[in-house]
Amino acid sequence: MLFVIFLNFALAIVFSWLSKVLRLYTGLDYLVDADIPSDGTFLAEFLLRIVSFRFTFFFLTIGVSISYILRVKAFNEDYKSWEKYFVIVFGIITGGYLIIIYNKSILLLDLIAFIFIAVYTAFVYGPFMIRSIKVARSVPEKVYKTAFYSLALMAISFIFVLIFQFIDRIYVVLGSPGYTPFYFMGMVAVVISILGAYLGYIRPGASEK
Repeated sequence: MLFVIFLNFALAIVFSWLSKVLRLYTGLDYLVDADIPSDGTFLAEFLLRIVSFRFTFFFLTIGVSISYILRVKAFNEDYKSWEKYFVIVFGIITGGYLIIIYNKSILLLDLIAFIFIAVYTAFVYGPFMIRSIKVARSVPEKVYKTAFYSLALMAISFIFVLIFQFIDRIYVVLGSPGYTPFYFMGMVAVVISILGAYLGYIRPGASEK
């Protein structure tokens, strides 16, 4: 499960990198200038969604949805019906919006896309982080205290992946060719989240065997 989460976050970073490569090296003006129309082909629409970070956010959405399962298992919780259905339904709506609802000339649509993924991320990782910190403060054993603080670090790092990618996207919209410091900070956040997941979820289980 962790592998699938990290795979989706890694794919999000890859598509973020591709968005910059396409803008810099393809020579396709419609990928850079919002006032230049595309030729309307499937390939053109596919490339436009890459440079607009739609696929980046799409894979983030998948990673967040699977993280909900991790959250439930990490705390030995039962699935709450309303939470489970919210994660499923809102995740499908968000994923569908990211891929289907798009017009490169209307930046408001990109803002709405970010709001969708921001709400989704906050819904899953906000409680994850808070619960991890509370449990870490309550357990006496050092190994478990470290584990739950690590899970909190994982959760907040995932949130910062989204924040850094969004800020990087703003710079791109304003004319930056890409590779801003926030892009690399997003990659660092992914690495930190992987480390947090290992220390919080994998290592404690391995030490018990």
